[in-house]
Amino acid sequence: MSGKAAVKTRRSFFVIAILVAVILVITLVFLVQRYYAGLNQQLFTERRDHLTEFTEKTAELISKSNENAVNQLEACAYALSHSDGETETDEAACLTYLKGLVGNENTLVLLFDARGNYYASDGATGYWEESDLLQNTGDAVNIGVMSCPHEGDVTRMIYARKLEEPLTLSEGGETITHIALALNSEEFKSEMSVTAYGETGFTFLTNSKGRRIYQYEYNNNNNNTFLGGYNLIHAIESCPLLHKGS
Repeated sequence: MSGKAAVKTRRSFFVIAILVAVILVITLVFLVQRYYAGLNQQLFTERRDHLTEFTEKTAELISKSNENAVNQLEACAYALSHSDGETETDEAACLTYLKGLVGNENTLVLLFDARGNYYASDGATGYWEESDLLQNTGDAVNIGVMSCPHEGDVTRMIYARKLEEPLTLSEGGETITHIALALNSEEFKSEMSVTAYGETGFTFLTNSKGRRIYQYEYNNNNNNTFLGGYNLIHAIESCPLLHKGS
């Protein structure tokens, strides 16, 4: 073999070797991408299923607590409207009686008169500024998360409904139109402190239209903002879609 032929053979060998190496690199990159894509999808599926499971359990607990509160409210409203003289006939004694029906020291019973004043089972009275809570008709129960004016920063889950008929509990007294139970929101935190992954969790309660009723942040030491805005559904719609749901 001549010198020129040997050089040509070596060049051909190097070209083939480079092509093989390029093909191997491309194949390796493709396989790595496929692997990580599959791994990413697997992690997403696992996290989604885990979060769904926890969310369903939390929703079940909250639903039971909500049902219990509504039942207690209905029982108090019925006792107040159908007392046939058995219930005490002034606000303070009536509230003591209703408080005994509820049987929870952390829950306040509230009565509202036609002028917007409220009477609480802890003896406090005042003017109720959150009028939206009392804008219910018939047997509808309104739910709000707010503080009673006399309690400052104590947050309560308040269930309110209109009485079947207005009542005057004492001679010359105010006409009572609504009744409410005010549950301390601390009682809900153990049910809402859910984390799917990591150490921080956010749990939201909304109404059927997505309006934010209550938000609980678990271990949010960095005060991170998550899904800001008044309407949670709109906030979610504005987030980028990383994985298509199934």
